[in-house]
Amino acid sequence: MKTKKTIVITTDTFLPKRDGITTFLANIIPDLAEHYRIRILAPSYNKKHWTETWQGVEVVRFPVSSLGLSGYPAVKATPWRVQPYLKDADIVWVNSAAPLGASAMMATRSLKKKGHPVKLIAFIHSIEWDQLTHVVLRSKWLKNQLIRLVAYLGWYFYNKCDHLLVPSEGVAQELLSKHIKTQKTVVPLGVDSDAFTIPTRREKLLAKQRLGYRPGDVVIGYCGRLSPEKDVETLAEACALLRKHNNRLNHTLKLLIVGDGNHENVTDFLDDKYKITGFVKNVVPYVHAMDIFVMPSLTETTSLATLEAMSCGLPVVATPVGHIKDYIIKGYNGFLFPKEEPRVLAQKLYKLIQNPSLRERIGKKARKTVLEKYTWERTIVKLQRLLDSL
Repeated sequence: MKTKKTIVITTDTFLPKRDGITTFLANIIPDLAEHYRIRILAPSYNKKHWTETWQGVEVVRFPVSSLGLSGYPAVKATPWRVQPYLKDADIVWVNSAAPLGASAMMATRSLKKKGHPVKLIAFIHSIEWDQLTHVVLRSKWLKNQLIRLVAYLGWYFYNKCDHLLVPSEGVAQELLSKHIKTQKTVVPLGVDSDAFTIPTRREKLLAKQRLGYRPGDVVIGYCGRLSPEKDVETLAEACALLRKHNNRLNHTLKLLIVGDGNHENVTDFLDDKYKITGFVKNVVPYVHAMDIFVMPSLTETTSLATLEAMSCGLPVVATPVGHIKDYIIKGYNGFLFPKEEPRVLAQKLYKLIQNPSLRERIGKKARKTVLEKYTWERTIVKLQRLLDSL
């Protein structure tokens, strides 16, 4: 019998936290575990070091510190703590250059120098140094130094990898512009299209009712973290402008924000017409209650939340960042608007609010786009080919 390859996957964010990386891992690991022996190194949010089994896979949890950025606590990891879990690995796969991922990279390099035939790969889920430009720090000098440090570490660590996986050609080009020359393979992310479906008219009415909305309310939604780079305040300001200049919308327009984080800047524009849910385990019922989805982010790579909304047949209005500008086609499956431009966003939203048939037509095309190009089945097939080739 052929022995399964051992793959150690490290991630600086994992369940029960919900974000793009955890969604990605939660969807691909059960399938990959049928072909490979997998071990996951992940944060322990109860700040203790322990081991558990998830989906039949061993998960080693490392404690986190009270320090962190954008709601992500830093994992207390060093190469020496991580290395014992890598010694039997054929492939070490990191998902960020944050403390746990960086420690795994250094530990893997050390093992390779000792003659271990292990391959080091990384999936680039975000451009870390780009994200830091939107983090608010009191000292501008300190912020600039931090961005330079992270950019250097990204250049250093990613050039030490044997292979890089990227979600789009745009990310590959961005890395190349930073002189990261490691071989790259584009692996588009996917959506669980069986879970994120177009609701029937009755299902949508019930979804709205459960959240306290009336059938005639127009619900504009957002799913994701509340952090500076997501710029949810631009969405809140656009809704405030719409209500201010249209008396009817003052009564029927609702804003539904699904996610947790710092919402101080957002609440400046909010009143009893708007909801911030905080963390939810299953976002599908909330997305089904929406009529329009907005992604106002200042930086993205793929934006799974946007693809999930499209899979639910929602017309999307988003900023042209990352891969979003490649899969949203103006007037076909959504609309784009410039970053930090609430007035332009308000104009796009008004057009959709006034035309339910346009919303339905664009929503169906959005769903079609996802089914044709962005499913987890496609992602897993491409990942398996790459892993087998290593």
